[in-house]
Amino acid sequence: MLEPFEAEVRAKGLSDLFNFKTDTASYEKVVKPVEGLKSISITFMVVVIILGSIILLLLASISIRERKYEIGVLRAMGMKKAEVAIGLWFEILTITCFCLVIGLGVGTVATQPVSDMLLQNQAEEAQSSTSQGAGGGNIMLGPGVMSWCQLFAVFIEILPS
Repeated sequence: MLEPFEAEVRAKGLSDLFNFKTDTASYEKVVKPVEGLKSISITFMVVVIILGSIILLLLASISIRERKYEIGVLRAMGMKKAEVAIGLWFEILTITCFCLVIGLGVGTVATQPVSDMLLQNQAEEAQSSTSQGAGGGNIMLGPGVMSWCQLFAVFIEILPS
């Protein structure tokens, strides 16, 4: 995207004395940690969704077992099996949607401070690795990727005391 940018600024009056070039190595050094965090967060999200689904299914089956008496009374009053099942599914879906809205709201509020802290730590890691040479300092999972202990420390820092 460097060429369209150069064409735009030249059209707006930038002199031909200025040369346009990009520092690909520095760009890759900055982008690589973010890509590492992306893969970690996607993996974490998939694990949470799978485990959450399993837990929700277990809780739903336990709930239905505990409500055997209620289901029996409804059936004795003349409700059909389909109506009882629809009522139970509607109740489960309502609770799930309510919890989903609360979870997404909390996640949306917590996302910005967490991402700011992660980005700040990644920038510090990139600067320290640049100043230390090729070694990289405290980087444990690869160039610019934080360890789980550092990630946990970031979450602890943003929690209110």
